[in-house]
Amino acid sequence: MMMTPKLTRMMLSAHVATSVGCIGAVAAYLILSIVGLNGIEPANARIIYGAMELIGWYVVTPLCIAALVTGLIQSFTTKWGLFRYYWIVAKLVLTIFTIAVLLRTLDHASQTLAMSVLHVDHLLELRPHLIVHASAGLAVLTAITALSIYKPWGMTPFGRRK
Repeated sequence: MMMTPKLTRMMLSAHVATSVGCIGAVAAYLILSIVGLNGIEPANARIIYGAMELIGWYVVTPLCIAALVTGLIQSFTTKWGLFRYYWIVAKLVLTIFTIAVLLRTLDHASQTLAMSVLHVDHLLELRPHLIVHASAGLAVLTAITALSIYKPWGMTPFGRRK
């Protein structure tokens, strides 16, 4: 089923908005994790990591899932298809991988934050971990964006048969 041109543009706009929003939210998450690394007071650390938890669960996660869903809708309803081009397959794999790592990291961060109410030392173990994951996430999201722009590698064997 193909979408009308107007609906296609609307879906593309939603996909770009959620994708760019996800990049921005991960960048904010990274900045907070860097600030949290710099030896701040325990009470402030809890506030910063609490804000990171909220951004992660209620901004980054929904935006990443929305980007995945809008991308899937586009792939099924436009000429691009889901498995016709290598760059789309790569975006799909990277997006699913990113969401899986995100959910695992956020779950670990939430548990650590909950434990830090009793022992601030738990936050110290989390600090470098969050920076590495946020930096890697930002790099992967940037790579996904680049794939959308450059569209490398051509068609898959499945795409050539169609």
